Amino acid sequence: MELRIDRRTAILAAAFPTIALGLVNGYYKELLYTISPLAFWTSDFLNHVLIPIASLYFLARLGGIYPREYGFRNPSTNTSWLKFVGITVFICCAFWLFYIPPTWIAGRILDSTLPDFTYYSIMPKSGVSRFAVAVYFAITAGFVEETMFRALPWLYFCQVFPQSRRIFLYAITTAIVFGFIHWENNVHEVIGTAILGFFIAIFYAKFQNIWPFVIGHSLNGLVIFT
Repeated sequence: MELRIDRRTAILAAAFPTIALGLVNGYYKELLYTISPLAFWTSDFLNHVLIPIASLYFLARLGGIYPREYGFRNPSTNTSWLKFVGITVFICCAFWLFYIPPTWIAGRILDSTLPDFTYYSIMPKSGVSRFAVAVYFAITAGFVEETMFRALPWLYFCQVFPQSRRIFLYAITTAIVFGFIHWENNVHEVIGTAILGFFIAIFYAKFQNIWPFVIGHSLNGLVIFT
């Protein structure tokens, strides 16, 4: 007999490892890199590729929940390609608007700067290697964070909360968590990513197709890292 668990539990179990690691990895990333860059990159690949893939695999096998249900739909479903492109451009602009200015303003008001060790600080200085690392950071962040912090939580909130309170509770909860996974980059980064998370969550609740958000997140990340 095939083992199955209820959908709510399955969603929480799938999202928990990535969210938990996001909250604690600031304690050990610098240490791992100091010990060995290979240790850092192995850990990062485990956290941002292998564990999310395994989580989504078991979400499908044990919870019967497949990518289409959490937003990985054909872009042309229920809309035209032209409208999809328009939504994607809008979301790309929203990622910039609700992250860069709020983070910069918070940094100036609070006199908060990035710490010495960040993803930016370990980027290769130039060339193909820098671009390759930037692509890796941008794509893994785009896919993993939009899936685990936007798409799966929305699916969970849709099954738990009444429609009248659902969007606000979803937006504020995911924004807080999304902000705090960036705590190691100082308080201005927490504020900026929380503001971004709030508005992007509202937009996702409206469009419910994850592709514009993955694309927007990845492109903005690529611009920042390069």
